[in-house]
Amino acid sequence: MSFVMASPAANGKADYSLMLIGGGLEFCTSQSIRECTKPLKLSSEDHVDYAYFIDESRIAELQRTIWSPARIIEKNQLIEAVKQAHSRTKGVLTRRQLLTALRDAEITDKGKKLRGSDLLQSLQDVEFHTMLDILQMGNIEHNILSTDEHRKIKVDIKNSKSHFSLKVLREFVRQSKTLTSSKRPKIVIVTAANRDQFEPVDLYTQLFEELGADVTWLPADLALFAAIEANNQNQDAEACDKLEDYRQSLLQQYARQRIFPKLTEYQRDICKKPERLNEMLAEAQGIYFVEGDAFHLKNAFINDYPMAKSILNEIQQRMLKAELVVAADQESAMAFAGGQSSISKPVMMLDGDSHKALLYGAFQTKTPLKQCDKIKNCPRKFKDGQATYIADGGLGLFPFGVVDTRFSERGRQGRLIQLISQSKSIMGYGIDERTALMIGIDDSREIPLRMEVIGENGVSIFDLSEVEKDKGFENSILSVRSHYLTDEDKLFFRNNKVIISFADWKYSGNSRSRPVIKSGSAFKNDNYRRTVNMLCATGADSATMKHSVLGTGHTLYVTKSRTSISLAGKKNVAGKDYSFCSYRDYYLDINPI
Repeated sequence: MSFVMASPAANGKADYSLMLIGGGLEFCTSQSIRECTKPLKLSSEDHVDYAYFIDESRIAELQRTIWSPARIIEKNQLIEAVKQAHSRTKGVLTRRQLLTALRDAEITDKGKKLRGSDLLQSLQDVEFHTMLDILQMGNIEHNILSTDEHRKIKVDIKNSKSHFSLKVLREFVRQSKTLTSSKRPKIVIVTAANRDQFEPVDLYTQLFEELGADVTWLPADLALFAAIEANNQNQDAEACDKLEDYRQSLLQQYARQRIFPKLTEYQRDICKKPERLNEMLAEAQGIYFVEGDAFHLKNAFINDYPMAKSILNEIQQRMLKAELVVAADQESAMAFAGGQSSISKPVMMLDGDSHKALLYGAFQTKTPLKQCDKIKNCPRKFKDGQATYIADGGLGLFPFGVVDTRFSERGRQGRLIQLISQSKSIMGYGIDERTALMIGIDDSREIPLRMEVIGENGVSIFDLSEVEKDKGFENSILSVRSHYLTDEDKLFFRNNKVIISFADWKYSGNSRSRPVIKSGSAFKNDNYRRTVNMLCATGADSATMKHSVLGTGHTLYVTKSRTSISLAGKKNVAGKDYSFCSYRDYYLDINPI
């Protein structure tokens, strides 16, 4: 998809029309009471967790599911484990009780005994969730005096511990509100990235309603677009009434109609009147893509179905005119990479860890390879845990580089740098948890592309335009220019050159301390961030880190340059002090041990 700067809208425009969120958002709800500042009072009408039930009809339903021929043995073993769990349990089960009963099962196959715990470990995610789908119970509150109603998640957003999670969502609502004279902006949520697109609807509807927005669910997913097209082409006049079948064949989802009757009915009605999708989008000031799986989201919109292309194109065009604020969380943000720009060649990150990415390189694929070893269909040269990516990118809404999320917390620096280097993408953006990168695109301004960071942590920016390939070091990546921006720092592009403006409440520490900074296990948890933050906060010139497994790995050298700037600052948020350290122009060399 080409990415062309659009003309500004005649009416009001958002300062930032795109927000990429790093994940880890936490709120006080009946499903996450640990995130509440004060105890959350719950009643029987509040949804806390899903329940499960085993009976003969559900076992038969599980038997009817279609598995790969190569996995029939595992399917039969799972059915036997479910039968044993049925004989040992009674009534409604929590998820923990169900899994405990399955782990305690003992299956005998050809004279060999297999523990239930080992069987569960051997299942692919899609197989495991198929079983959960079928055994799941509808979340119904039975009321003798009225019709049965679904329990709702109780949300008390102002009681949330994470003030920066609130700040990120409030900023999205605020930006959306600039596009309307109404007190309540209209926000559309998209859940297509989620493995179960129905499950997050209630939560995010309530979150945004509490933040002062009118909320609509856009029930777009691959199954919906396929059914609409089958109906339009007269291939199946009853396609919309068969959405459950489409979900099974295209998304490997089961029993959603039983679990979410009202939402599936709503999606069916939209399928029969697809013009309502365009109407919802036309009325919206903001659209929020809920976290999930990057490949699922790409599949939902990058396909052969005209309606999917139309919706995505409308989102892109309105975003470019700053007439629509678009936000994406976690892997949904990763899926936004792609398109064309003069700054970078963006590809879409899929999976992998830093250690194996640097050891084996990044592996180009068209479909996810995670867990391919379980069904023995991995490509010949692929190594388990190796970084994987899609070369033609994702949705194409962010064409300025590769995006990675939950970044510092998961030690993903190595995998992002390796992928940028190998794919010649030049720029990479690693967004930490409870942090957002806001992007403003407007060719009517003197600086048409600008970015700002908000949140609890920061955004790592890697620029590989100066990278050296030293033939003397196999698997070396030298002279990676890096920046780390935190709350309220800004970044501008002028003639494709990066200009950084730090928040005015951050100052040089002028620390005379010049420690020798060393660290092991660079990619374990947030060790890399903590080590480089020490470099930022002191007068040290460099830091040395290593990451190795069984003596094999890499050494990382982070060095300040003559153009480096390090600034620190503190903020008191709701009575708690938060420290920040931002920097620009640190250089990173990665060499094999």
